[in-house]
Amino acid sequence: MKFKLPSRRWLWPLVGVYLIALAVLAPAGLIGWGFEFASKERILFSNTSGTVWSGAADLVSADKGNRIGRYRWRFLGAPLMTGTLQVAVDSGTQPTATISLTVRRLTIDRLVLQLPLEALAGVVPEIGKYGIDGKLTVTAENLALSLRSINGNLTGELAEIRSPITRMNTIGSYRISVVGHGEQGDVSVATLPGSGLLLEGGGKFTPPKHLTFNGSLTAAPEQRERISGLLAAVGGNGDRIPIVIGN
Repeated sequence: MKFKLPSRRWLWPLVGVYLIALAVLAPAGLIGWGFEFASKERILFSNTSGTVWSGAADLVSADKGNRIGRYRWRFLGAPLMTGTLQVAVDSGTQPTATISLTVRRLTIDRLVLQLPLEALAGVVPEIGKYGIDGKLTVTAENLALSLRSINGNLTGELAEIRSPITRMNTIGSYRISVVGHGEQGDVSVATLPGSGLLLEGGGKFTPPKHLTFNGSLTAAPEQRERISGLLAAVGGNGDRIPIVIGN
């Protein structure tokens, strides 16, 4: 008995159904692959479940294997009708964040992401070079980004910063804020109480990637001796290290 292929009238609809099924049932691990690529494999996905469209996974620090947290995501169907890809992200400990993407704009609201500082070592080589460790909390409120504009608020809080080249248990804690208001965003840095190394400065961020910043690092008077090793390692001249970016 000879097997007879379906006619072309039925072949293309069958191929279409097959491709749709692949897209709908695509495993959640595909999201992990994209996330790991974007983080340069500093953050890994583990224990994934569900699909690309609705799933969950543990975020794990690649360097030390520490579990960052378990996150659940769900793509929303209705915004697709207007050309918007929108996903709700839930960590179980923070309000549900919403991330929306169109051809022209990325919008992030109520996002709170807690990471070990080592996750940024691929972007900031000095973190690995000087063995800097600590905690990073990124918060985005009504943040809207495009190639030519930035609106809303983005905050990064660095806590319990440590380095083996100092004699201090904790160097300090800091807050970096970006407030967008159209074509530019204002960048400011604040040193939180109890810090031995003082960071100050400000600048501007112009999308898509132009940053200017003027600031300095100085040792708190009572901690100069204990933190002198770090200042010398990063090229300090005396007690003050100027920081100039993009000028």
